Amino acid sequence: RVSFVKSGDTTYMLARTREFDERMTRESAETEEYTEQEREQMFVNGMRQHYNGVFDATKGTVAQKTEAATRAVVKEYKLGYYAGKNAKLERVR
Repeated sequence: RVSFVKSGDTTYMLARTREFDERMTRESAETEEYTEQEREQMFVNGMRQHYNGVFDATKGTVAQKTEAATRAVVKEYKLGYYAGKNAKLERVR
């Protein structure tokens, strides 16, 4: 339910929320003709498309584009997003 990534001296954390899980369940139910694994992959593909769309539309450095796309996915999919240094993470809004 929690994923960590370290880039340079910054640590990032993404956390699944109840709202995220509910959305995933709701959207998966709309595609019952597929297997559970296929439904999950379709959901992940939707997240990737959203990320890539924002990334491609954002001007700036790769780091700026990555941050903008990550924030957009976090907001759209109601994920918890934290970042920090030296083991002190704060919520990114």
